[in-house]
Order: sequence, then structure tokens, then C-alpha cells
Amino acid sequence: MAGSIFGYNAKQSSRRNWSEVPSGGRRANRRVGVTAAVILSSAAIAFAMIPFATAASAAGVPTVTAVSPTSGSSSGGTKVTISGTNFTGATKVAFGPVAAASFAVVSSTKITAFSPAQAASTRNIFVTTPGGTSAGVAADHFTYEDPPTVTKVSPTSGSSSGGTKVTISGTNFTGATNVVFGTLAAAGYTVVSSTKITAFSPAEVDGTKNILVTTPGGTSAAVAADQYTYVG
Repeated sequence: MAGSIFGYNAKQSSRRNWSEVPSGGRRANRRVGVTAAVILSSAAIAFAMIPFATAASAAGVPTVTAVSPTSGSSSGGTKVTISGTNFTGATKVAFGPVAAASFAVVSSTKITAFSPAQAASTRNIFVTTPGGTSAGVAADHFTYEDPPTVTKVSPTSGSSSGGTKVTISGTNFTGATNVVFGTLAAAGYTVVSSTKITAFSPAEVDGTKNILVTTPGGTSAAVAADQYTYVG
């Protein structure tokens, strides 16, 4: 066996017949061969994974720096513009635990998404990409609001030439963006509180109109309690 390595005769410079190698030697050689193959295979797999790890790392974890608007109806459907970084390849946008109704990646720093329906509350908007999921921060807050309701108007009638000051009572008036008498916008209005608005009637032909209030949460439903009558 002198001068023989793994069945190779160094003196003769020729490969030994495996029949000359003891059975134990053959088993040892097989074990060495299998071990080497496993090591090489593991190394190849690890090397092949490098591009994927590098790509995920290069993508970076997304961040949300602003959302607009910051509130919308609890019935959903509000279009929200999300600003931040590392949005490329986004796979998910969520309002709290609920996925956006839909979303579009405009650029690496901008996404537009439609809010899903949720109960009145404030939620973080999260963006997920191959690089990870954005952390919840104050800048990503979106507030769900219930639509306003009008329970009383006073007075209930006024001149068709407009200019009557009307006190509107109800709920969820905070952030009101519009007050209308029928189809015409109020000549002016002030949100006094979440339950009170004062508005000046616009000029209108004689007849009865519903006074409707609009907020980020939606528009009040027309009811008998919100009716205002124009008289000559």
C-alpha cells in the first residue's frame, strides 16, 4: 500500500484496479466523495442565494413620510396619496390590518391607494416591498370618520333672496368641507363644533330644500329634519 493514495499507485503512475483496494477502503473513499459532494452543493446553493439577498438589501425597507388626505369615510373608497421612499416593487398596502381596496406604484416615492371600509378609527398605512414593511409612524396616520348627520335646522324657512343665518345641528361636523341648500352651496358657513354649524342661505326660488353637510367622512343623508323652505 506504500505510495498509494485513494487507490492511485504513484510509482506506476497508473490508476489502481479498485479490486485491489480493501472493501473498507472503498467505503472510506465513497464516504469522502459523498462528504465532498455535500460541501460543494451547499457552497453552490449559498453562492446562488447571494444575488437574491443582495437585491433585497439594495431595495431597502420602505418608509412612509406623508399621506394625503389624512382622513376619509368609514365606508372606504377615499383615494390616498402616500409619499415616502423605496416603494419600487411594492406588493401590499394596508390600512391597519386591512389591505387597500387597490393601489398603484407611481414611483419609488409615491403610491396612490383606495381606502378599504373600516370602523371610525385612526390607522397606520403600511407599505410592503421585497425589502420589508414600513414601520408605523405618526406621518402615516389615516383617520376613518363616520358621515355627518343633520338632526335640526333653525329657522326652518327664510327669504328666497337668501342671506338668512341658519343654525344646523347634528353630528360629525368636524372638518366640514361643504354645506348646501338643495344643490346650491351656502353663501358662507362656520363650523362651530362637531355638532353645530352656522350657515347663510343662498338665493333660491321658492320651495323646500334639504340642507346637506359634507365632511371627509361623507355627506349627510337627506332627512325631514334638515328641510329648509324658501318663501317669497
